[in-house]
Amino acid sequence: MSDIFRQRKAGDYVTDKRLLTKTDVASLLRVSEKTIDRLDKDGKIKRHPLSKQVRYTQDEIDRYLAGEQPNEQ
Repeated sequence: MSDIFRQRKAGDYVTDKRLLTKTDVASLLRVSEKTIDRLDKDGKIKRHPLSKQVRYTQDEIDRYLAGEQPNEQ
């Protein structure tokens, strides 16, 4: 369903983050890709640009579903 990348955090440990495409997120939330663009623009979910592509982390989508604010990392 998505890519996995390793992201260095404060300290010396590394964690795995699951990256989702806009299509993946729209499918999970059962909304259109245009709605995902709107959620992104409104700051309700945070995107992560990778070259010319955009990805969303599973953690950010889980936070959105739980009604929490996106991380500012």
